[in-house]
Amino acid sequence: MLYWSRSAKRRYRGCFRGGNSGLLRLGWVQCVVALLLGCGLSLSALAACPQPSPETDVAVGIREAPPFIAHDDIRGQRGFAVELWKSIESDLQQQGELGQTEWIRCSLSDQLVALRSGQLDVVISPLTITAERQEHFPFTHQYLGSGITVAQNSGNVINFGYATNILVDTVMQPGVPGAIFLFLLVNLVFIGLVSWTIKHHVDFEVIGKEPLLLRWARPVVETVVRTTGLYGMSSEFRSTTAKTLDAIMAVIGTILSATIFGVLTAALIGSIGVTRDVSITDIPELKVATLANSTSQAFVESMHQKPVSGSPGELFAAQSGGETTPTFGRRAMRGSSSDNATVTPAQEPEVQRGDEKWSPGCHRPGAANSEARCLQANSWFDAMRMLDRGEVDAVVGDWAQLSYLARLPVFDQRIHVQSAAFKSEPYGWGINPQRPELLYAINRELIERIRNPQWRYFVQEYLGTGSIGSN
Repeated sequence: MLYWSRSAKRRYRGCFRGGNSGLLRLGWVQCVVALLLGCGLSLSALAACPQPSPETDVAVGIREAPPFIAHDDIRGQRGFAVELWKSIESDLQQQGELGQTEWIRCSLSDQLVALRSGQLDVVISPLTITAERQEHFPFTHQYLGSGITVAQNSGNVINFGYATNILVDTVMQPGVPGAIFLFLLVNLVFIGLVSWTIKHHVDFEVIGKEPLLLRWARPVVETVVRTTGLYGMSSEFRSTTAKTLDAIMAVIGTILSATIFGVLTAALIGSIGVTRDVSITDIPELKVATLANSTSQAFVESMHQKPVSGSPGELFAAQSGGETTPTFGRRAMRGSSSDNATVTPAQEPEVQRGDEKWSPGCHRPGAANSEARCLQANSWFDAMRMLDRGEVDAVVGDWAQLSYLARLPVFDQRIHVQSAAFKSEPYGWGINPQRPELLYAINRELIERIRNPQWRYFVQEYLGTGSIGSN
């Protein structure tokens, strides 16, 4: 049986009247459209989360979201969130705090609705902790922090600005500043020793006749060219002590030069094909793809609703705790607002941009016109495929998932994910509001794992070595 909304019934009232008069009045085409619309609504209702089995104690909501959750025919469900949940599930079952569990696969929007109603007990797929969502269901302790960023198609030139950023990031890694300071201290010691052995240099007679400033500078030059690898082992020193010192500095120089060469090579290779970073002010000018009903979609729509002019700071309002987050004039995520409403293209205002009109909302590809600036995708992988095919200029979405997908062989390094994030995205598991004891038990086990020294390596195993900070 098809369900018709009141607005649809009013619009296509003639199709519901007996006889052919209604069909003649509205026309066959409009009536067919009405029937297709009704079918679409019924199919949408059937796409909600499946009901768990009666014997299930905890219904676990999942969706395809690599590297957090992925499925293959051999290993079944796998990924960062799956492994973490299985570990917690095993411990809670051994303690008698958890019964039988069941995977429930459905979309993000359906998961949000099912959590609110209590149909799902926990959602372990990537879920951003927001104030709107917390009004309807609680979250576990934050287990990961990501951010909304941009993915673009790579070019075929070297971006020297990006290479410089890589070098700066490398130098600022924990332990590197200390190593540089130690190297400078060692050089000071070597300068003193070279000053003492300079009389055994083959050019000592020439050095002795130079001005005082140059004579003081000569040990510095002799030391630096050797300890940095610019000059190797030489035969310029005649005494055994001087030659030994020369050999030690040559070894240090060889190691250091190889390290410097490796870092520079990595920076240049990593910057090949990297395009200019997109700023927050560029988003309204780009045609982008994003995940349907996600916080990234809400972010994009807020940028499109109020085109950006001036500094990026104008888009941010101070919140409690001193943090800054974009101020959203409109929420379009299903399941995030109190009335679970969506904004349809018919409700969205048209905005004039030069000689063309465009709608600020995000649309499904099949429902979008040529002027649409934001396209919805069913998954981040689908959004990346749209970018790879040239259907959009960029993908706006979660850094952790986009950076993982960009490394897949299917994209063959053709996509670059910007490291800078526009907005922080704390991740947590959504919990059935009717199961406070489940929230307490999962939090206890989750915090215990986060505090484990191996947690860092567990995260890096799935998300990469650059996915977790020093703290």
